[in-house]
Amino acid sequence: MSRGRTALLILSGVLLAANLAGCGNETRNNAPDDTSITTPTLLGETETSDATTSPSTPPNSGTTGPDGSTTPNDPSWTQSTTGPGTATGTTGGTTTSGTLPPTYRPPTKGETTGSTTRPPTKGTTSAPPTKSTTAVNSCGTPPSGQSPDGKLPQRIVFPSPGNHQWPDTKVTLRACATSGLKVVYQLHGEASGGGCYVVDPTSTTLQFQGPVGSCAITATQPGNSTYAPAASVTNTWKVSPLVMTSAFVGASDVLLYDARSPTVTLHARVSAIHPLPQLSASVGIVGSSPMSCEPPGVRTTIGGDGSTDVRFDVPVKLIAPTADVKNCYLYVSVQVNQTVSGGQHSRNFTVRAK
Repeated sequence: MSRGRTALLILSGVLLAANLAGCGNETRNNAPDDTSITTPTLLGETETSDATTSPSTPPNSGTTGPDGSTTPNDPSWTQSTTGPGTATGTTGGTTTSGTLPPTYRPPTKGETTGSTTRPPTKGTTSAPPTKSTTAVNSCGTPPSGQSPDGKLPQRIVFPSPGNHQWPDTKVTLRACATSGLKVVYQLHGEASGGGCYVVDPTSTTLQFQGPVGSCAITATQPGNSTYAPAASVTNTWKVSPLVMTSAFVGASDVLLYDARSPTVTLHARVSAIHPLPQLSASVGIVGSSPMSCEPPGVRTTIGGDGSTDVRFDVPVKLIAPTADVKNCYLYVSVQVNQTVSGGQHSRNFTVRAK
């Protein structure tokens, strides 16, 4: 073979190898992308070509000391990763989960995140409410300023003993001084003649000598080395007779006359705020005018058994009513004396044929 032909064959081989190499490169450059292959990117990292990626600092990673040890930012917070960009954690018994933002940090204790409130920081306590140490005098506020001799002023509070009804003839006096010093009582008026007297000086209890009457009582406080004397206060205590109330029981003022049974039964009542003593009660006709009823002629004894309400029956015989006479005017009367009063009542009934 000639040299020229040999050189031509060598050149052809070189060109063929070059063409084959170019086709391989073009095939690779023009190959379609494989979309089934992805490179995961965690939130908080930056994707760079041909570079190694790493996640951002996990939550609660803590602080690394000189010796390489790590101190958690929140000792009660623990986490576990469940996939790229997510984490779950528990703080004080509360579990949270979700995607970590690029600048995620664990919530501070006591901080509200969404609907979850973190417990207060350990070691903190709430101070109890402060109690007032100012003494309160049950008698009221003392007067301000000072008396001419430089002592503290005081005043007396003396509630009225009120008016009582027999047989409530005892009373306990309840005066007090704003200084807290003991109050002294003086009796006047009928007291000097035996109207009322002290039963028990330690409890300041008074009692009437007689059944009823009145008694003037003055409360005083002479003062001491600290307090000046208080202005005296005088009240009157009165005991009155027991007041009785009498009445016929029933709402109707009409009495029905029946010729076959002309007698009807009424009901009388006597009452008081204290037990009634033994007394006599009577029922009769008011006035002397003709009536459509006969005088009841009832006389009875009531009280004496500790009752405050006594009732008794009153039989009344009716008379046939006419155009001119058709009323039955009756009264109830209870015996009275110096210890009881009242007990008088009257009521006008109309009599009609049944």
